[in-house]
Amino acid sequence: MESSHQNVKQILLKLEKKGFVEILVDEKDRRKQRIVLTEKCSDFCKRNDKPSQIQMNRMYEGVTEEQIITTIQTILQMERNLKKV
Repeated sequence: MESSHQNVKQILLKLEKKGFVEILVDEKDRRKQRIVLTEKCSDFCKRNDKPSQIQMNRMYEGVTEEQIITTIQTILQMERNLKKV
């Protein structure tokens, strides 16, 4: 996802603070951390999956797969260009 460890950690800490995930130390390798979804997260997903899917369908209505691929390729090229700056 090309996101720094620090950014991911900050997002996870915010999600943990809000009760959506638990951050656990791996039992076999204490250097690793495991992310576990909580019941609160499961409940949130159950309530919002269908409305989210409806919105996504509306957003992509009439957009072809070819257009999506072109958009992704364009964004990736722009990102590569910015890394040169």
